[in-house]
Amino acid sequence: NISIPDSVTTIQANSFMGCTSLSSVEIGKGVTDIGGGAFEECTSLVSVDIPDNVEFLGQLSFRDCINLSSVTIGNNVSNIEASTFSGCTSLTNVTIGVSVSDIKGHAFENCTSLALIDIPHNVNSIWNYAFRNCSKLTSVRIPATTEVDSKAFGEGDAFEACENDFIYPPQGLTICNCIPLNTSCFD
Repeated sequence: NISIPDSVTTIQANSFMGCTSLSSVEIGKGVTDIGGGAFEECTSLVSVDIPDNVEFLGQLSFRDCINLSSVTIGNNVSNIEASTFSGCTSLTNVTIGVSVSDIKGHAFENCTSLALIDIPHNVNSIWNYAFRNCSKLTSVRIPATTEVDSKAFGEGDAFEACENDFIYPPQGLTICNCIPLNTSCFD
């Protein structure tokens, strides 16, 4: 277990990468940046609360944290970068903060336990492969104002686990409505 002091402003890239016995982390009130790969492959990490003081969450930050089941992304993180949570195979609960504007490519790829994702209204775009191979997704909620990558169906599909029965709602936006995904909507 580790507690990052309030005096720390940046958790450098790869700082705790591969710390397989790290089971919990408390991020201090002074931290604004979490570097790429900072907690990558911390296989004992179970939950992460990224506080509101964090503004930047680097790519691969929590990649392959295979026991990570719950993530709360604070209200000042601007984007979920590429592959930030990819390979978090136990992830079941994700809360996305109100400042996230983009969910970038591969962000939640291979999160095979993720069943529900509720995209907040502030998210402008979901990039290709963002939720690829999230095989247990049963419910996805996407605001009508959110743009799903232009390759949303077929190669590069943001929700690639869905391969059948697409519905095209108003404004040219796209939703999956297929097996195993059985509930989807736009607000």
